[in-house]
Amino acid sequence: MYNKGNINYLSVLWLLICQVAIISCRNNNHQTSALFTKLSGEETGIHFSNTITENDSVNLITDEYAYMGSGIGVGDFNNDGLPDLFFGGSQTGCKLYLNLGNHKFRDITKSSGIATNVWCTGISIVDINNDGYPDIYVCVSGYAPAGKRKNLLFINNHNLTFTESAAEYGLADTSYSTQAVLLDYDKDGRMDMYLVNHEIHPRVSQNDIVKPDTSGHSIRSDKLYRNMGNLPGTNHPFFKDVSLSAGIKDDGYGLGVVVSDFNNDGWPDIYVTNDYLGNDLLWINNKNGTFTNIIGESLAHQSYSSMGVDAADINNDGLPDIASLDMQPEDNYRKKMMYSFMTYPRYESERRAGYQPEFMRNMLQLNRGVQQKGDTAVPYFSEIGQLAGISSTDWSWSVLMADFENSGNKDIYVTNGMGRDLINADFINFRAGTYGTGNTLERERTLRNHLASLDSVPLRNYYFHNNGNYTFSNESVAAGFTEPSISNGAVYVDLDNDGDLDLVTNNINQEASVYINNTIRNGKQNTSNHFLNFSLKGDSLNRNGFGAKVILWSKGTMQMLEENPVRGYASSVDQRLHFGLGNITHPDSAVVIWPNEKRQVLKHLFIDTTIVLDESHASVINKNTLPAKAAPLFKNITDVLHLDYTHKETFFNDFAFNSLLPQKYSQLGPFISTGDVNGDGLTDFFVGGAFKQSGKIFIQQKDGSFKGKDLVSGPKYEEDMQSALVDVDGDHDLDLIVVSGSDEFNEGSKYYIPRLYLNDGKGNFTLSPAAFPSQVNTIGQSLSITGGNGNGPLRIFIGGRVSLRYPYSPQSFLLEYRNGSFVDITEEVCPALSNAGMISSSVWTDFDGDGQMDLVIAGEWMPLRFFKGENGKLKEVTESTGLKNNNGMWRSLLAVDLDGDGDMDLIAGNLGENNPYGVTENTPLEMYAKDFEGNGTIIPIIAYYIPDKDGVKKLEVGANLNQLAKVMPSLKNQFLKNEDFAKAGFNDILTNSRLEGALHLDCQELSSCWFENVGHGKFVKHVLPVEAQFAPVNAILVNDFDRDGKKDILVAGNEYQTEPMTGRYDASYGLFLKALGGGKFLPMKLADDGFFIKGDVKDLKLIKDHFGNDLILAAVNDQPLAIFECKKIEK
Repeated sequence: MYNKGNINYLSVLWLLICQVAIISCRNNNHQTSALFTKLSGEETGIHFSNTITENDSVNLITDEYAYMGSGIGVGDFNNDGLPDLFFGGSQTGCKLYLNLGNHKFRDITKSSGIATNVWCTGISIVDINNDGYPDIYVCVSGYAPAGKRKNLLFINNHNLTFTESAAEYGLADTSYSTQAVLLDYDKDGRMDMYLVNHEIHPRVSQNDIVKPDTSGHSIRSDKLYRNMGNLPGTNHPFFKDVSLSAGIKDDGYGLGVVVSDFNNDGWPDIYVTNDYLGNDLLWINNKNGTFTNIIGESLAHQSYSSMGVDAADINNDGLPDIASLDMQPEDNYRKKMMYSFMTYPRYESERRAGYQPEFMRNMLQLNRGVQQKGDTAVPYFSEIGQLAGISSTDWSWSVLMADFENSGNKDIYVTNGMGRDLINADFINFRAGTYGTGNTLERERTLRNHLASLDSVPLRNYYFHNNGNYTFSNESVAAGFTEPSISNGAVYVDLDNDGDLDLVTNNINQEASVYINNTIRNGKQNTSNHFLNFSLKGDSLNRNGFGAKVILWSKGTMQMLEENPVRGYASSVDQRLHFGLGNITHPDSAVVIWPNEKRQVLKHLFIDTTIVLDESHASVINKNTLPAKAAPLFKNITDVLHLDYTHKETFFNDFAFNSLLPQKYSQLGPFISTGDVNGDGLTDFFVGGAFKQSGKIFIQQKDGSFKGKDLVSGPKYEEDMQSALVDVDGDHDLDLIVVSGSDEFNEGSKYYIPRLYLNDGKGNFTLSPAAFPSQVNTIGQSLSITGGNGNGPLRIFIGGRVSLRYPYSPQSFLLEYRNGSFVDITEEVCPALSNAGMISSSVWTDFDGDGQMDLVIAGEWMPLRFFKGENGKLKEVTESTGLKNNNGMWRSLLAVDLDGDGDMDLIAGNLGENNPYGVTENTPLEMYAKDFEGNGTIIPIIAYYIPDKDGVKKLEVGANLNQLAKVMPSLKNQFLKNEDFAKAGFNDILTNSRLEGALHLDCQELSSCWFENVGHGKFVKHVLPVEAQFAPVNAILVNDFDRDGKKDILVAGNEYQTEPMTGRYDASYGLFLKALGGGKFLPMKLADDGFFIKGDVKDLKLIKDHFGNDLILAAVNDQPLAIFECKKIEK
């Protein structure tokens, strides 16, 4: 039985009565297999339409926010147990609808005293005066003087009438406001308000690269209002603007806001999405009345024109994740019709101006836990929207993450549509042609007429089903979302109290949409969609418990929800916390953490009901009694060792020479090689340098420290790639071989020749200038070595990374050391290696167990290729390995007996699955390359499978007309308009005649994998866990790090040098894969294992220190070297 101190039985009984009564009356005419059924206005009584009528001041030419729309607020305004709805209006007045039950509503706007004649945007529902009845705060914008742009506060009079009282409360703000969110930021028990603002008719164009005004005096700056309590002689609180003293000083075009405890320190933080160039804001609460924006540290990149936002735990790890929206279309036609001004020079200009990286697509920021930075617990996020499958939903406004299927996982709903196609590429070109023509009014009228001719852009809303593995399935049509609309604000709310979440959207020029959830039908549910709701009753200053957190435990898994109803876009959702349970009938417990850090634990929970939680029954928990956190396995000791090394790139724009490259190839390093260079029994290491930077030798000292010295003095122009410490000349000390790379030099440059540095036995190295003949010249990266030291002749393989005729294969070399220099034996031993592909990694290993060394190579647009050693020669045997459809964008390779069966397995790092390509065996990524224009320039064209408007994936050219026409001017003659190009299929653009003689490459596998050696040269592929697919894997280590007798895997990577339309791959912070046995690996949480690297990691190496501890060396492009310690376990 329940503890009566935890549950309000009368409230539960009342809610159960309401639930049963409503379910019994539910309309049976809507039996459907779809998850949601749309009800008409005739059925619901809701006829609200946010009608926009264009005129000289309301249109997208003079005001780009003319169609920004408005939101919805959910509140039980008469406390009858039924959620009512408030709709915000732009040109039309707001409307209040009373829920009558059985999906019927009555418009009580007139009788309630709520009348608006201003441009309303965001709606916030809060019991602001703590009288037990919800009030309504309405944000106001629009092209009007400040005096007519005051925000509104409707105080509930307890009789379904309201009194506008914003001025009396100090909240009649006259900014261009988008949304307000209520939170107790200073933990004084009173609800404060954060106000998100934007601007109409700015003096500087919204996307001009100018320095933001962070004085706090920008008209666009958000505001923080502190609740000062009740003033003498009043019975309600008064709010004071404390923005400047609290550190709220920004200059963005704010569109969305959500409150959550992102760093799990018990204090509310704030995430704000900003439109246009301005970065989003992540305000971390400093616990002293101030905030710090740490967006650049916590997030690797953001949406470009961020719109709606929500925060929820999508993977049930107890950490709030973030979804933000942008305007990237899903289908090929809309993609090709969307204009983008982004080029690499602009991208770099934005970075130099101080803006954080932004890309035009939806983002799903996965919360990976916190790292302590001084006094601040900094949360770090991995952006996985493309892997998740939610990155492209067109011109989107609201995003809501909730469990719509009662499965135990949170699904995603996105609203969509735009009044005019403002970023239509042909319209942008037309607009550019009108500059300098006629007077301003005439030009604006011409543009308005042309834009109007393109008509509105109603779009289908999106519904994504959570697959439970970080991915989502687009089930919009199956879920019942088939009707195009221009939908802005949206809410989830259990309108009929039946235990599933319904959806309501605020539409432009169309009646509001009411979608009834069919998960539970007619009061009946199957065994896989149980639920449990919580209704919060806070103290006298926070009646609804805003900021409270509820954690539900069931069979060792957890779900977490926070009471912060403002979310999505301009809206406030149902304040009841809804947990789906799936087939669970006996949840273990619920832990409630109130804003004042009081806690209560509930056990023996009933299901399929609503429980009222009362803060008065909670108690303060002594934090010292909480279990101590285990010490992490890895510890960053970079600062302890004081290593004086930072990799420093010199800027080079690869795209200026080939604008269609998928990435820059001038920033591929640094790499590390290890060995005892001075014969003292301690492991030393070398880390390569960039252009105009010497590599560095680090000699380990007996006290565990390292002493560094430059490899060379004076000018040094080579870009160091992979290296190796090996006894080349047989004098029993380790010499150094360094491969040269980068595409910043001319073909045949002497800076592409590998280098040999001979060791004097004391760790001093001297260049051997004649060691490599001049014809051994390639843009290299990979280096692998076999033989030497009495094990046959010393042979090295140098893999060419790229050629200056990308993507044609560069030359690779197999070399043998003879009489003081290396001899090219490629044609003699294995001619197939000469042009074997764009090789990133290679390894010598005996993969077939015959005692002879074999060679495996990996690279871009190629499979792993296997070359069997036969009496000094190499023969390719890739076809006989059993691996099929294995072409990938391979980046790293390691041979190791991973499963302990005595033969050598392989681990191969790939591009990963967090990209736009959706690669499978049936939908490969393809590339076509040729001198299409006959001018001597090779043009590489990527193609991949993109949905058409019906969702059917077809092979399409990846670039838009503007991108292609820059390098293929002939296309402009064929396609005069972007629309012509967008309607053309792959074969219309790359015709048979154009493709004649073209190089064709493809890849069917982008996952990082391990390949199990099953004997006799045969392998079986195993995809690594999905966490290893978040980003490219550039570096791999294997060791029994936790000393449990099984070999674990450590991986790191990222790729910051991608072309800016695709956006960089940066979701990895390193990953520890704990071996479970049987070829299974468990991804460990970043916050728990201590292995955390932020940056573009290129290499990992493992050495021992003087005390026997494992040291992991991490080489990061354009950043300092990082070192982690993994202490040995004393027995």
